[in-house]
Amino acid sequence: MTSAESTQAEAIVQVATRLFAALGYDGTTTRQIAEAAGLNIATVSYHVGGKRELYLAVMENAHRVERAALESAIAEFSGRDTATLVHGIVDRYLDFCVAHRDVATLWMHRWLSDAADISDLEQRYTHPLATLVLEAVEGPGAGA
Repeated sequence: MTSAESTQAEAIVQVATRLFAALGYDGTTTRQIAEAAGLNIATVSYHVGGKRELYLAVMENAHRVERAALESAIAEFSGRDTATLVHGIVDRYLDFCVAHRDVATLWMHRWLSDAADISDLEQRYTHPLATLVLEAVEGPGAGA
């Protein structure tokens, strides 16, 4: 993929993120995404695949930025007492949710039965993040 193609694919994912957050997976069509991106459906399909593949790319991207925010918060507050660590992580996560409303909204749609035909998103994305935070709070060797 050339850098121009990569840039176009990233732009499509950003447009799709906004539409999936606004309308949900089930309420968004590929045609709407193409129109909002100023492209035809064939171009969208060429760069990112169909609606399902595009949604998976959106959720993967959301996971990456969410994980980076949590890792940063954990790094910032690690080594402090548990209460400070927990409050710091929660505070930074709330900051993240305000700054990245689309990510929180994507999950809200999901938890209201959106994209029910895609069954493993929680296992793939929310469980590893919960484990990351739990391990940070419990400390090294906890539960062993």
